[in-house]
Amino acid sequence: MSKTSRTSVLTLFFFLLLLLLLALTVIWNPKVLNAQGLENKKAVVFVVDNISLSELVDSNTPNFHSLMERGGIAQMNIRAKSSLSNRGSTYLSLALGVRTLASIKGGLAYDKDEVVISNVLSPTNQMTGQKLYQQYIGIKRLKGQVVNLAVIDTERTSLSVSSKNLGELFGQMAKEEGLTIGLVGNSDTSTQRRESTMLAMDKEGQIPYGSVSSNLLKEDIAVLGGVRLEKRCCYRKRKKYFQK
Repeated sequence: MSKTSRTSVLTLFFFLLLLLLLALTVIWNPKVLNAQGLENKKAVVFVVDNISLSELVDSNTPNFHSLMERGGIAQMNIRAKSSLSNRGSTYLSLALGVRTLASIKGGLAYDKDEVVISNVLSPTNQMTGQKLYQQYIGIKRLKGQVVNLAVIDTERTSLSVSSKNLGELFGQMAKEEGLTIGLVGNSDTSTQRRESTMLAMDKEGQIPYGSVSSNLLKEDIAVLGGVRLEKRCCYRKRKKYFQK
């Protein structure tokens, strides 16, 4: 297995964000959208962890190369605080547009109907993502299909570095503008890695559409990392939410 292939396996999955517009610079101006014919367009953003741009360019990955030729590649123009020890800081910095710090618990995100083993009441207590969210965050109304349990802690840690609060998250601004946003995927291995939800969530830690559940992956000792992508499940969810 080549270095690039091993790295690709380590990523386990790419994150699929269903955005309705092609650029942040035109999102908030309906006149520009109408003039450019973008009002009914959708943008698909792939975020691939643990792969450098040079590795991607030099790899034998024709599908990725085709996407690069037809789309665009972006690099951050800011540095995330503690991005090596806290990978969530990169996602939060992208979502806020400033150098900031995320909660180390930022990967605690679930589908609202995903069954989770919770140690809150007992070591064997099972709760849905929705119940955990309502218990931890204290918000009873739930309009999103994906929830992040670290939203309160994330705002506290972020404000210790930057003056921007979660009301300025990309997901929150999209919500206020009536745009539809969704997320499909996770990068779980032996630990839960769902920090990408911070890139799409609103100020209450909710994402309108998508799935980050463990059903997207399956244990497989034959692959590096011990898990592989459930392609059919992923495709069904992507197809379902892409119509929103």
